[in-house]
Amino acid sequence: MKLKRGRRSHETQREWVYDQLKHALMSGALEPGQKVTLARIASDFGVSMMPVREALRRLAAERALTMRPNRSVTASERAAFRVFA
Repeated sequence: MKLKRGRRSHETQREWVYDQLKHALMSGALEPGQKVTLARIASDFGVSMMPVREALRRLAAERALTMRPNRSVTASERAAFRVFA
């Protein structure tokens, strides 16, 4: 996953990661059923796993992602339509 922009100064890492993942879901960069791991996202974004975990939990609560017990995450079918629905 490539980053589109840098983090704004007033934005927390959690918010920035959430925005990046939401954009990836809505743009199709994360396809439905695609599996990613917390470690991979943290590495790609250059942040620790904590803000990634928090952002993923938020997106899972919105039903845009499915979190698995093995620390992997799957983009839900029709995830782009569920974000902000």
